[in-house]
Amino acid sequence: MRCWLIICAFLIGFRSVPLVAQQFSLRQYTVVDGLPQLQVNVVTEDANGYLWIGTHGGGLARFDGKEFKVYTTRDGLLSNIIHFIKIDSQSNLWIVHPRGISRYDGLEFKKFNQPDSNTTLRRVRRIFEHRDTVYLVNGQGMLGAVYKDSLHYWSKPANQNKIILYTHLMPNRDVCLYLNDSTLLIKSKTSDYVVSHKKYFNRTQNIFNFDGKMWFLTDLGYFWFDPSDKTFYKGKQNLKNYIIQYDTLTNNFWTRSELDLLKEYESEGVHQIDTVLNNISVTQILTDSEGNTWFGTAGNGLYKYFIQDFDRCASKSLTDVKAITKDKNGVSWIGVWPGH
Repeated sequence: MRCWLIICAFLIGFRSVPLVAQQFSLRQYTVVDGLPQLQVNVVTEDANGYLWIGTHGGGLARFDGKEFKVYTTRDGLLSNIIHFIKIDSQSNLWIVHPRGISRYDGLEFKKFNQPDSNTTLRRVRRIFEHRDTVYLVNGQGMLGAVYKDSLHYWSKPANQNKIILYTHLMPNRDVCLYLNDSTLLIKSKTSDYVVSHKKYFNRTQNIFNFDGKMWFLTDLGYFWFDPSDKTFYKGKQNLKNYIIQYDTLTNNFWTRSELDLLKEYESEGVHQIDTVLNNISVTQILTDSEGNTWFGTAGNGLYKYFIQDFDRCASKSLTDVKAITKDKNGVSWIGVWPGH
């Protein structure tokens, strides 16, 4: 009884919850956990919630949240070096290697080698699906095409002998190919068209999706592109660092400053910047269907960034809590040990 009276003498009342902040945790996965290699080049998620991880020499890994299942050249991969992974509309995995691609249909791998094995410059850079064809972009900025299990061509100019500098998937799922003459070749669901940005800005520094629009960071500030009228519009972003991508689930931007990974967001009208990873080279960011964010790194394995199962009340007065109750007015009363 005496102990209870002492506790009651140190009750603290709270009518609202401004002190409660969402807490995030980081979990690192390395070779000790079953990851085949510490250099992770790409991470993607399939329709069943499996993570597929491409490494730089350790092959392909599938992660179910507990264990890694590893696929290598012994299982049919063309190479154990993986630069990129694309999941097509038929749930096939297209796996990009330095000089070719592998396709995995869930049962077996099929290899697609470049026609000229002596040409080292024609390595594959990216791959995308458009209508009923899978296209690849090689290191020379040319296009290749795979149609109905056959490689139709490996190195073809995208548009009037222009070179592809960058490939971007737009919010409406059209594919934007940024060419070396400052034009955009847009491959839409119905037709292809070309747009130039020269009368709006000169140089593009970054392309990212935000608020259902494709945005450009340029030498003249931020612009966004409207595919309905094929026009660029001047916009504004309150961002301090280089944008990697926008996270639609958590409503924040992932940015970087040198080798620091940052999270930028607005909180009660104030721009906030959190350092999530320090002095680590991040190669890929993926937010999965459960709201977890995954970071692939160049030498530090795989990180999982997730919300804790509980929230912490961030008051220095609450260091030794002995009792909690709520009165009829909705005020929470917390009893703490004397002197703590």
